Amino acid sequence: MGENMQIKKRKNGTYYVRYIKKEKKTGGFIYGYLEGKTKNQILKEIEKAKKYLPYDVFYLNRKDTFFEMVSLFLTAQKIKVKPSTYSTYFYTIKKYILPFFADLKKEEIKEAYVLQFTNTLFSKNLSPKRIKDILVLLKQIFLFSKLDCSVIFPRVPKKDILVFTKEEQERLEVYLKDHLNLETLGILICLYTGVRIGEICALKWDDIDLEKHKIKITHTIVRVVDLSKGEKKTKILLDTPKTTHSKREIPLPTFLGSYLKLFQNKADFFLLTGNENPMDSRNFFNHYKQILKENSLEFYNFHALRHTFATRCIELGFDAKTVSELLGHANVKITLDLYVHPSMDTKRKLMNRLSSSVFKG
Repeated sequence: MGENMQIKKRKNGTYYVRYIKKEKKTGGFIYGYLEGKTKNQILKEIEKAKKYLPYDVFYLNRKDTFFEMVSLFLTAQKIKVKPSTYSTYFYTIKKYILPFFADLKKEEIKEAYVLQFTNTLFSKNLSPKRIKDILVLLKQIFLFSKLDCSVIFPRVPKKDILVFTKEEQERLEVYLKDHLNLETLGILICLYTGVRIGEICALKWDDIDLEKHKIKITHTIVRVVDLSKGEKKTKILLDTPKTTHSKREIPLPTFLGSYLKLFQNKADFFLLTGNENPMDSRNFFNHYKQILKENSLEFYNFHALRHTFATRCIELGFDAKTVSELLGHANVKITLDLYVHPSMDTKRKLMNRLSSSVFKG
């Protein structure tokens, strides 16, 4: 930011540069100004502004360029999306998208150039999923800017879900119950409710109803780029759940209710820490990873607890709609695609039932 900044001079000899502070509800923008007696002073003010402006002020002197498109897009998104989502947008745009499109004029952005950008992303050894996410964001910018330019998304290979075998689950459960504390109880809750790691880290005692044996998922802990300290610094944020469907109530198995009573605490205290501060999901993951290591269990990512819960539910005959609501999926199709894959034994039993029902003349 800054080498092409259009610093303007007032009649009184002072200098200024303009930036967008926020979007008006009635349309248009409210502007702010950086001011100084000299151009060098303005440049220093610009450096300071990086710490608090919602986006770089490229737009101010780059009319009708991609920078203008991005600036307007980010300004609009800041009041529409969650802080964690905005942080992801900002970081992705600054790290991957802006360096490539730079000062391109809007009319210069064509499909061939976007394909070249896609190839550049692949050359960085990014995963197909990461590349697709970047291109989806680029497409959003195009749509917001009313730019008619196609974006071709890469095919993302479907990953096999990781699930603990019944023997592995039993070994894990025995350890967790024999070494019961707040962290091991948290892992047990994930294994028997399917909550995500961010959701268990955000769970407060106010969300736990021991009388009715249920928990409410109302928040999640996320780690985001701290825009005030540069792209290498992150911070944890108490945020709303992944989707509206992620806000849910989950019945608790009776034994979990009994364990929870042993640690019951103040309503505004977080379950995993036993105080007013949430646990960083990275720290909780490290606890989980150490437990797997101590029990000579194969390393599965934390999400495997959620997959294991869902898989056991299906094996026990839960209907897909119930499992979908317990997991907080946006629709039943997600649940069906992920977990409802009958084994060959199941298929054989069903086919035998079919053949036995056929009329024998």
